[in-house]
Amino acid sequence: LEVLSCPELALTDFLPALGEEGLAVYRGAVEAAPPSRQRFVLEVELADADGDVDRAVELLAEETTGPWYASIVERLLGAGRGEEAMAWLDRAVAAGRVGRRRFWDPPENADIVRRRLDAPRAIELYIGAGRPDDAVELAHRLFREDPGADAYDLLLDIAERLGRRDREREAALAWIDGHSWRDADIPIALALHEGDVERAWRAADRWGADDAWQKLADAAPQPRPADAMRLYEEAVTRTLGRRSTRETSQRIAQFAVRLRDI
Repeated sequence: LEVLSCPELALTDFLPALGEEGLAVYRGAVEAAPPSRQRFVLEVELADADGDVDRAVELLAEETTGPWYASIVERLLGAGRGEEAMAWLDRAVAAGRVGRRRFWDPPENADIVRRRLDAPRAIELYIGAGRPDDAVELAHRLFREDPGADAYDLLLDIAERLGRRDREREAALAWIDGHSWRDADIPIALALHEGDVERAWRAADRWGADDAWQKLADAAPQPRPADAMRLYEEAVTRTLGRRSTRETSQRIAQFAVRLRDI
C-alpha cells in the first residue's frame, strides 16, 4: 500500500499459508487504507481470491479512471458468462480500448487490472462467438487507426481465415486510395510490403514521397530507374544546402555512390 507499483506477488499463491485468520488481517489492512490506486488493485485481488466475480467486475467497472475492459472480459469468460463478456467487449471496441498498448498508456498489472484488449484476442472472441463480420470490421478499424504493415497483415490473415481475403484487401486498398494523405510514406510502405513497386510509385506521384523516398528508390527490381535517380539527386541537393560537416559530406558521398549504381 505504501509503494508506487502494483503488487508483484499474487495473493492467491499465499492463500493456503495465510488461512482465514491471515486473510482477515490482510483484508482489514486493505479496507482501512485511504483510497488509492494500490488499494483498488488489492481490492480486486481480494475479490478474485473470494471467487466473487460480480464484486471484481463492479470494482473494475467503477474505478475512477474508467472501466478496465480487458480484465472484466477475461473474468466473465472465466466464469462461463460469455454473453456478458461479449457485451463488455463491444463496449471496449466502442471506447477504442482494443489494439496495441500505446506508450502513453498508464502502467498496468496484466494479472490483475488491464484496460486494453489485444487486437488478436478480441478478434478471436468475435469469431468464436459466431460474429465474423464484427471481427473483420474491427480489423478494418484497427488498420484505419494505425495503417501499418502489422495491422494490414492482421486484417488479411483474418479475412483469409474467413474466405474473404480478396474482398477485404480491395476494401483496404480502396480506403488507402480515398484517404487524403499528407505524403505518400504510408501508402508507399504498404505497397512495398507487398512487393508492389509500381503501386508505390503511383502513390509517390500522387502525394509525394517524404521519408520513404529512399526505400522507394532502392526497391528491386526497380521499374523506374530514372525516377529513382531523380530522388537521389534531390536528396544530394537538399544535403548540400545544409551546414557542411563530416557527417553531411559522408552522406552526400553515399548518395552519390548509390546514384552511380542505379
